[in-house]
Order: sequence, then structure tokens, then C-alpha cells
Amino acid sequence: MVTSKIVTKQIKGEKLEVITHSGSCYIIEHNPNLFELTLAEFAVMRTGAYSPQRIIEMRDILKQLNKNQH
Repeated sequence: MVTSKIVTKQIKGEKLEVITHSGSCYIIEHNPNLFELTLAEFAVMRTGAYSPQRIIEMRDILKQLNKNQH
């Protein structure tokens, strides 16, 4: 999970090297799952409160609640 802005991506062999704005370097060995999130979701994830999967689950729950209210 990368929570800083990615500034460079480079393929090295079969791996992906990612450098973030904060200077962290990540080597990703598998195809990463990417998804867009809101600023509020980003803030929650950055604190370590929820995983990406949990954010997606909460979105689905909120959609159902909103749908049932109308």
C-alpha cells in the first residue's frame, strides 16, 4: 500500500520499482491492484485505520444505504 504520491515508476525485470514523493522505494513483484479514492478515504487510509479492501466494502455499504433511503 503506497499512501504518498508516486513520482516515478520503472520496470526492472519482472518487478515494478516505485519511488514516492516522501522518498520511499517500493519493489512490487506482482501486478498491483489500483483504484481511485477520495481525499477523505485517503486520509482514513493514511492513518492506517482501514485497508483498501475495507474502503471498497464501506463504499458498497454506503451505496446500498443511500439506495434504500430513496
